[in-house]
Amino acid sequence: MLNNLVNRHSRMASNLILLALALLSLGVLLISSASSASAVEGLWITRVTPLGGASAPFNRLEIQFSGVVLNGTFTLEDVRLSGPGGVIMPTALNQLAADRYELVSSGTGLNTYSIVIGPDIYNLSNLPMDQNHNGTPGEPGDAYTGALFSAGVTITDTQTTYEGQNLIIYGGAATINGA
Repeated sequence: MLNNLVNRHSRMASNLILLALALLSLGVLLISSASSASAVEGLWITRVTPLGGASAPFNRLEIQFSGVVLNGTFTLEDVRLSGPGGVIMPTALNQLAADRYELVSSGTGLNTYSIVIGPDIYNLSNLPMDQNHNGTPGEPGDAYTGALFSAGVTITDTQTTYEGQNLIIYGGAATINGA
């Protein structure tokens, strides 16, 4: 009788150990799946680099995205470039890599310009840009906005012109002079 009781407890202990191992394995799988899944998010522009040369640095801009851009969703219509003479129409948009483009235009010189890109540029998950990283892609605030300077610039604490914009500087530095 004592043997039967010991055998029964041994089988129960074995079953509990197997159950614990199964639950542990399931837990590890769940944790592993959760940690490897990334949040679904839209694209954003990580860098704009002037490549046009000394006399017209903004005639060529390299645009780097945070991820792969869905083919056909980034076009010239997604770019607004303007300067002292008004609107400048870009002439070409060349894909350099899945996440990198070259924007070509003419008519820029050594001056200050503004650029707006997006937000209707999509990633492979078919989500539009989320430049402000708030988790709601495609809002008007998700367009990339930048001020392009061909020389250094000083921005004072009362000057709000460039607030919320990316500063792209060629051949100089930005000085933020505030109280």
